Amino acid sequence: MNQPLSQTAPRLFGSYQPVPRTAWIVLAVVTAAAAVLRFYHLGHESFWLDEFFTLDIAREPSAAAVWSRMHEELQPPLYFILAHFSVALCGADEFALRLPSALGGILTVPLVFLVAQRLYTHREGLLAAGFTAILLQPIAYSQEARNYALVVMLTLAATACWLPLMEGLFAAKRLRPGPAIGYALLAAASCYTHYFGLLLIGCQCGFACLYACLKRARLATVLLLYGLVLLAYLPWLPSFLHHFGRSKDFEDSFLKRPKLEDLEKFYRFLFNDTRYLLAFALLLYLALLFIALKSARAAAPKSADAASPAPGGSGGNTSWLRRFLDAPGLLLAFWLAAPVALMWVKSQFGVPLFVFRYLLIVMPAAYILLARALCRLPLPAARQYLYAAALGLVMLWHLFCVRAYYGAAQKAQVRDAAAYIAAHEPRLDSAARAPALLAYMSADTRMLDYYLERAGSPLRVDLAAFTDDDLPAVRAFLEARKPKRLWVLFAYPGRPGPRMMEFLRERLRATGCQTWSEAKVKTQLWRFEAREKE
Repeated sequence: MNQPLSQTAPRLFGSYQPVPRTAWIVLAVVTAAAAVLRFYHLGHESFWLDEFFTLDIAREPSAAAVWSRMHEELQPPLYFILAHFSVALCGADEFALRLPSALGGILTVPLVFLVAQRLYTHREGLLAAGFTAILLQPIAYSQEARNYALVVMLTLAATACWLPLMEGLFAAKRLRPGPAIGYALLAAASCYTHYFGLLLIGCQCGFACLYACLKRARLATVLLLYGLVLLAYLPWLPSFLHHFGRSKDFEDSFLKRPKLEDLEKFYRFLFNDTRYLLAFALLLYLALLFIALKSARAAAPKSADAASPAPGGSGGNTSWLRRFLDAPGLLLAFWLAAPVALMWVKSQFGVPLFVFRYLLIVMPAAYILLARALCRLPLPAARQYLYAAALGLVMLWHLFCVRAYYGAAQKAQVRDAAAYIAAHEPRLDSAARAPALLAYMSADTRMLDYYLERAGSPLRVDLAAFTDDDLPAVRAFLEARKPKRLWVLFAYPGRPGPRMMEFLRERLRATGCQTWSEAKVKTQLWRFEAREKE
């Protein structure tokens, strides 16, 4: 009688536990809930500076033009090509531009289930999918017109193909061409979406090569597989090398070298950026490690015959350790830690790129390990589900009540400021005394012009400033223009400088200030009038 696959195949790459029909129904409900949370308020807030950059590229006349432009923009092209088609089909508004991210975020939920179920059982898969559906960062980046949600989805899809491929290789089976080509295309797509997708695929390659060396088999086949990935990536390889050569352009940017405490801050970021959720997750991770070590030792052979070395093994004295190292938790821990550690070290000695949103590629591993820890607690299954449900309620409470994610705007509301200007400045005066507009912001001021045009206002930005160092330019502008009215917008991350405000109040008369207070930033719109001559 044949043994079950779960006993004959390396457990590291798959458990083959059957999935009951009720699990698929629950997964459908969880995915639907994830869709509601990602589509709700999708177009509610205005763009912020990086999103407007996406819009600017998406409005190129063709996908070929997007590809060509991305050669100079230090980013791979796939997400921006999808954004181009989304804008072409649905219009150049907030909902249309964020639609690819929302769809990627929704698909991430069932993909997390598939990967977790493949490694463990459907129970871990459902819990991990539930955490992905309701935690803050998976939702927030699914509602942002950037490539982060899409690269997470594509790396998960590639991982779902990678696991059976690796299992087949290390169970002495042949590499099937279809799945190998599918993995190569998905891995290349993640690399075409974000360069940190390339980082995760590189980590998978390193892990597979290391595992092949330890098992003394199949290294050549692993290298062949990643040769297929490289082949699919060849069209973009010259642009990647060009971008890599220009990476020092970031040296003087906003990116700073990370400190040791930034590691804790990043993992806290994955759990709604709150310490108590991270602390609870760490306790569960430690409990999982303890239970895994205890189970591996208990399952080790104890007889003298069983302790004799096996072919390719290292003897019974270390068999418990080999059992532990052959568990999926090792793969997930590598996934969770290796990209973060690599980029932290790299940022110490090279261009600093330790940016939390770039490292979202490790997020699925964090949630799968959390689900596994809950399912390994020495409790009845009903109580495990109860504790998982309680944890989910805490996450939802934090999302809706503490962070007020849907109640308070998360971005600088430049659109609202433009609408306010359009409502209170319906027409221009004579050219000599026309109102003027000063944008005190670091973002591309075309974003404000874009919203003014959408609001039907003829006003456009006359001068852009950012710090008090721009005061001489503001002074020269006012002396030359002598506007009857002056609108001054302070937006992300601009703040009213003391010298700037002192000068404006001395030169002009402040007649109003409209403020949009948000969770992250504050947007202020000041209105000044020319002083009457005495």
